[in-house]
This record gives sequence, structure tokens and C-alpha cells, in this order.
Amino acid sequence: MRCSIERINHQGEGVARVGGKVVFVPQALPGEVVEIVITDNRARFARAQLVQLLEASPYRLTPLCPHYYECGGCAYQHAKYEEELVLKRQVVKDAIQRIAKIATVVEPVLSMPEPWHYRNKVTWHMAATGKQEPVLGFFREASRQLLPISHCRLISEKMNCLTARVKALLPLIQPATGSEITLRESSLDHSTMLIWKGLQGWPAPEIWAELSAISDSVVVIEKNTCHYISGPQRLLDKLGQVKFALSPGAFFQVNHCQAEEMIRLILSLVDFSGKTVLDAFCGVGSIALNLARQAERVIGVESYEPAIHDARSNAIEAGIYNVEFIHGFCERVVARIDEPIDVIVLDPPRSGCKKELIQACSRISPREIVYVSCNPATLARDLALFGQLGYRPLLIQPIDMFPRTYHVETVVLMSRVKD
Repeated sequence: MRCSIERINHQGEGVARVGGKVVFVPQALPGEVVEIVITDNRARFARAQLVQLLEASPYRLTPLCPHYYECGGCAYQHAKYEEELVLKRQVVKDAIQRIAKIATVVEPVLSMPEPWHYRNKVTWHMAATGKQEPVLGFFREASRQLLPISHCRLISEKMNCLTARVKALLPLIQPATGSEITLRESSLDHSTMLIWKGLQGWPAPEIWAELSAISDSVVVIEKNTCHYISGPQRLLDKLGQVKFALSPGAFFQVNHCQAEEMIRLILSLVDFSGKTVLDAFCGVGSIALNLARQAERVIGVESYEPAIHDARSNAIEAGIYNVEFIHGFCERVVARIDEPIDVIVLDPPRSGCKKELIQACSRISPREIVYVSCNPATLARDLALFGQLGYRPLLIQPIDMFPRTYHVETVVLMSRVKD
């Protein structure tokens, strides 16, 4: 079946129309003419596999990774980086126009100088294979089937070296199917932490000795309990002007270069001096503690308790005392706040903000709201609700936090329409 690719969807897939039905074609670019075979035909749409490239885009590249067409990690290795940025900007714009019904300017995506080897964290999945050696790798595209891989062009070279050493130990480790090893690397001193989940029995001491020789810290997580095997219990990193001690399960941006860019952007959008700021979904305090160096007072709210402990410790270590961190669900905590707030910063997960949180923010009625999103669809949905409550976007700035994947971060500055 022959078709022409009209545009890209939010998952980096080509979109075509065949017989009036929308068809999604992975690894296809706008303007290309392709031969496809339908793999999943549904009432309202279909999914297809690209069989032959009949007319190629001038922006098409040969992927660097030999696993690209099987692995579920990347989505844009077949495109030149400058085209990837154009397509991501269009995805953000399309979502805001289609879902939020807002006709506004979306700024060009803030790019990376080098869109490779940027990730400071990777999770390798493992599986037992009976008499053969255990397998380490990533899941195949749209599947839970493990694809054997031991080198990734998105993670740092140091973590690739550590991965090779872990792989060499697999026959000794004998991991259970479903277990995983996460590697984290500090941008501050390049120290590493190895986190093992899904143990099947407690390994022999020689295994711990081998793993401890690979990584500066080794941690086992069993049923949400951390067992510290060797090395420091927290990984020390830095973002902006603040150092952060990170618990094994704490969220921290995986792209240090672009996270620094995001902090600089947020600080440039609003004059925080003399203001009281509320930071919802504050995590370990990466945004809150950087804002606290300018603001009069900062309140951080986070539901993940270990992250709150980290945030409080980080504030003390940094000598920052004009910040308060509250443990709880954001929609509940923000609903109880009864003091004047000048600026609200929102950095929710991919699911976006709950309606109750948006309504609570509107009740507080700050002059400005900064929304940091990793999902254009839920961002657009939330902007529509904020619009109904009297806020409009002044700036929509995408940041390429995850080059070569379909993910895109977006920072939005909103202002209250009327005082």
C-alpha cells in the first residue's frame, strides 16, 4: 500500500491518510512517499510498518544505532537534528492549537550542541534464559520483549563502560527475569550509583564485591526498602548554584546540560526578588532551591517522601533557610494554603495537573505561573483550563531535554489577565 506522510504525531510517528483513515507509520518523515503494510487496523485509525521508501525526505539520515528500528528508546535517529527540532516545535504548537484552542507563538526549540551521550541515568532490564547466559537490554518497540543491547548512544561513555562490566558479571549474578539495574552518574564529580531491583534470593558476598568494584555506590531496592551495600547512600550532583544529594529513587533531570538551560530560563522569565513562590512537584528542590537565592520565600510541595527529606537536607547543606518543604499531594496541600503567593511554579509528571490543583492555583490567584511540562497533550489540556480561570500564556518555550527521542520539555509563562 502506497501513501504520503503529511505530518508527525506526538510520538514521532509519520501520519498519513489512506481511504479517509488516519494511519501511523513509525520512522517516516513529512513529505515522504512510502510503501506500507497495515499491522493493526482499527475503527478510527490504523498502524503500519514502513516496507519501502519510495521518495525520501532531504532530512533523512541513516541511524547510528544498529538497534534503532527494533528498540523502543529513540524516535528521531532517522532524521537530521535540525529537522527533529522543527518537528518537535510543531508537535507542541499542534497540541496547543488543537486541544487548548489557543493560537499563539511557540518559540523555536532550545537545542543541544551535541545531542548524544547526554543521559546521566539508564535502566537496564534483565532476563534469565535457562541454560544460556542471562540477557541485558531494553524493551523492543511497543512490547515487553527484551532486546539484547549493552551499548546506548544516549548515555554517557562512562555508563556504557560500566554497563559492559555489569554484562560480564551476568553469568555470576544470574538475575531473575524482570529484574533491572539502574546506573546513575553525577555531573559534579562523575561518581556513580548502581541500583538493583528484583532480586531472586540474596547474592553471595563475592557478587557484592564485584559490583562494588564497578560503581562508587551499590544499592538494592526490595519492596520499596533500600539496602545500602557499599559506598555513599546518596549521589551528589549540582544544578544551577546548588548541590543536591539524591536518594536512589529520587527524580533528577537526566540531561544536565539542558536542565541547566531550563533553570536559567525560569530565572529569566520572572523577577523573583522580594516575592513568595510556590513550587508544586518540587522533588529534591532542584527548582525551588535555585529560586530561593532570589525570592523572599519559597514553599515546595512534593508527594514522594524521600525526595522531601532530600530537599530539606539539600537546603540545610546549601545554607538556604528561606524555603519550606511540605510533604503531601499537591492538590491537597495547595488547597490549604492561605498566605499570599506571588508566583507558582508547576512541574508535574506526564499526566499533568489534576483539575483540583489548577482550581486551587486559581484561588490563590498569583500574578504569574510558570508551567514546566514533559507532555504537550496534557500541557495543552491544562492551559485550556487555566485559560477558563483567567490566565493566558505569554511565552511557550520548548527545550530539547531528550534529543533523538519523541519527548520534549516545554516551559510556559502564564499571566493573570485581570487583577
